[in-house]
Amino acid sequence: MKETALEHYANVAASCHCMIGQLEAALDQHARRQSDYPDNWGFSGDLVEIETQLTKMLAFLGDHRPAKGLNIEAEETGGG
Repeated sequence: MKETALEHYANVAASCHCMIGQLEAALDQHARRQSDYPDNWGFSGDLVEIETQLTKMLAFLGDHRPAKGLNIEAEETGGG
């Protein structure tokens, strides 16, 4: 029997949720590697790229809010 749109959506959604779990594990592993090289800015650069891609994904899904806890303007102006 041919897969329905609903079934396909459910399968892809499950795959996406699985990848989110993999992403969390990969971020944890990245943080452990970074802790061995605390002065290496490359790790921060990696996260900037990841943050950029996540922001694009959220915007694609209709969420245009900044990341929770991220208050760049306040940090730049010395506010809180």
